Amino acid sequence: MISQDSTPPTKPSDPAGSASAPKAVQAGGFLRSLWQRLSGNGSGRKLEDKTKNTMLPVLIEVFAGFSKLDGEVDGEEIDSSLGYLRYDYPEAIYSELRRLYSEALNQEQDLNRRAKELARTLSVDQKILLGVQLYLLISHAQSNRRQMVEYYLFMTNLGIAAQAIDIVYQLNAGNELSKDDQFIGKGTQPLETVRIGSSKPCDVLLRSISGNCSVIAFRYQNLVLLKNTGSVPILVRSRRQPPGDFSRLYQGERVVLEDVTLDYGDLVSYFNAKRTLTGTQLYLTLTDGGNAEINEQRVRGTNLRISFGLGVTIEALRDTDATLGGQKLNEGVVIDASIEDSIVAQGEVEISLRDLRRRAREFGGQFRLEGSRNTYLVSNNPDLLEEGDILLSQETEGEILLRIECQYAQKTGALEVLRSPRVIHVGNMPVRDRCLLSDGDTITLPFLRPHH
Repeated sequence: MISQDSTPPTKPSDPAGSASAPKAVQAGGFLRSLWQRLSGNGSGRKLEDKTKNTMLPVLIEVFAGFSKLDGEVDGEEIDSSLGYLRYDYPEAIYSELRRLYSEALNQEQDLNRRAKELARTLSVDQKILLGVQLYLLISHAQSNRRQMVEYYLFMTNLGIAAQAIDIVYQLNAGNELSKDDQFIGKGTQPLETVRIGSSKPCDVLLRSISGNCSVIAFRYQNLVLLKNTGSVPILVRSRRQPPGDFSRLYQGERVVLEDVTLDYGDLVSYFNAKRTLTGTQLYLTLTDGGNAEINEQRVRGTNLRISFGLGVTIEALRDTDATLGGQKLNEGVVIDASIEDSIVAQGEVEISLRDLRRRAREFGGQFRLEGSRNTYLVSNNPDLLEEGDILLSQETEGEILLRIECQYAQKTGALEVLRSPRVIHVGNMPVRDRCLLSDGDTITLPFLRPHH
């Protein structure tokens, strides 16, 4: 059992990634301090040190260089040029971004030189984050083909030419692309994707929405983007998002697809389920009085096991006076359901799967270990994991990487701590490097929500 404690901050620490020491326009220092003040929690605590070197001024500076390729930008067009950033940050931060952009437009720009400078100072992850958000700004401004050629040249000088091709291909998903576009590629995909729609093919099936409504969610590290791929508007953070537009989603925020509401946690759980094939689950016991009792583990009299991933799997553990979609839940029946479905007990008690999933997330993640495999990696960084490994919440101030070895026959194992910002405990015993495990041991990780 893996347990995580404490509560993470409700806002990402860095809007565009962090850099070691990138040069930016002169006003960048004020923007960094302003972002830190506005992003602290209720007690006034500042976010972690990596905010001190935010990539946001670099993004604005570089985008200004692209904006000037075909001449000067009219001041009245600045809000349009900044695109989705206008709605992604508080007014004070957006006003400062607007000022940075206006000042950068008045400076000499050498995109080739700037890309080569950044190639030496940014990590690959930072380059990809910069490339993603730069492309979104360019595409929102309805850039011409010359700007796209310059974009690929900039990414080449930055050192991520191949990734840039795949970024553009992924972010154009759902668009009518030109068949002769020489830049489209289908290589490795740097961004994780989850497609949500009313019919297959999609990752998450929502039958109640119309065929005109669909979205694709993208994730890279703590960057979560939503693209409206349908033909009708959706609502993101209570703001109307037209077809084809992008929005960034933060923890605690919601997206409304017609009559269906999903939050940031829903999307993260879908990404995690698709990445590592893990999810959450709970057990349901239906009493003779018509009540439903929810348990984290199977107990005597449990009727149903309900597992949540990209969809919902209902498994009847005994004959049960309940139905789902008109199908009776007799012992041994397994049904693949949608999160919109409900279990009807005794013909009249309706139990929403959506409500049950929220309860399951409170319990934490349930990880089924395969008997054919005896070593697993556990981390909050999905890039360190392979399919079937255990992905934890990324909402922590430090990177965690563990290795767990299992001896199923003996019901023993071993834990090796490869990376952790704080001491990890097995039971009440602190572990800094390696320890043996016995059946029933609880591993407690720092600074995270409970997962089991």
